[in-house]
Amino acid sequence: MSPPTESPRRIWIEALAFWALTAVSIRLAVSSGLSDDIVSVVKSLALVYLPLGWILYTRRDFERYALTLKGWRESLALFAVVSLVTLVPFWTANHLFETVIQENRFVWLGGMTRREAGELATIVGWLSLVAGEVLAVALPEEVFYRGYFQSRIGEATPAKWTLLGVRVGWALPIASLVFVAGHLAVRPAAWQLGIFFPGLVFGWMRLRSGSLLAPVLYHALCNLGMYVLQRSYV
Repeated sequence: MSPPTESPRRIWIEALAFWALTAVSIRLAVSSGLSDDIVSVVKSLALVYLPLGWILYTRRDFERYALTLKGWRESLALFAVVSLVTLVPFWTANHLFETVIQENRFVWLGGMTRREAGELATIVGWLSLVAGEVLAVALPEEVFYRGYFQSRIGEATPAKWTLLGVRVGWALPIASLVFVAGHLAVRPAAWQLGIFFPGLVFGWMRLRSGSLLAPVLYHALCNLGMYVLQRSYV
């Protein structure tokens, strides 16, 4: 079903209102001292069910918001190529910085706390970590920011340029900026500003593949990579 014609102003108001609602909900859950499991539930309800409920209520096409597994082979190939081109050089540069400039030693997960070491002592622990990053972090964030928000803003700001073979517009950087703002609203920290750049990659992958599969997997791999890097230099 084709969506009704809407004014750009209405689209902006709706998208920003949805974003504010998710940010406030997650912030309240975090600041209330709730357990991580409950916070994850609140996050999923806000980031996943809000846009999905809206799409269902308005009878929109899920594919319009990249909620599809069509072309999954191409998406997996895109994930593999982008990971090799971006993450391998980043991890290498990080290693050189830590060992040459900072004069730290690389010890695989040598900086983990006892609790973390205990949680990852088995294969089940590692599988839980990976599943958590994919299902509780990457998937909800990509559904909202790249599936819903970027797509909606794209309807109000048509694509004007070509970036690496993909037509893009202001929706790409705007969605990445709001992605940063969402993280800052929940857990303020200067380093969060840096996620603007991977956010651009997530958004480009969503446009290139027409699906959230590649950006979800890449998002999770980025997070897992940082998890290891932050605990492996002593």
